[in-house]
Amino acid sequence: FTTFAASQLRPVFHDADDLRARVELPILGVVTRLVTDADRARQRVDLIRFSAGAGGLLAMFAVALTVLAVQLSRQVV
Repeated sequence: FTTFAASQLRPVFHDADDLRARVELPILGVVTRLVTDADRARQRVDLIRFSAGAGGLLAMFAVALTVLAVQLSRQVV
């Protein structure tokens, strides 16, 4: 909810056309973001960390389900 409220209070324009349509004034220039090799490397490392974390959580879930299934099968017999 907080993120939505912040986006409504301080809107972000991702395109010069959106800004031009909203304010109905001419746009003198647009600032673009330069992505350096260091940024790409950091993004790659972040993606690897996220993937490893998500994979670890899925593996732990699978182990927990297996343990639960084994415990339940021992109680039935």
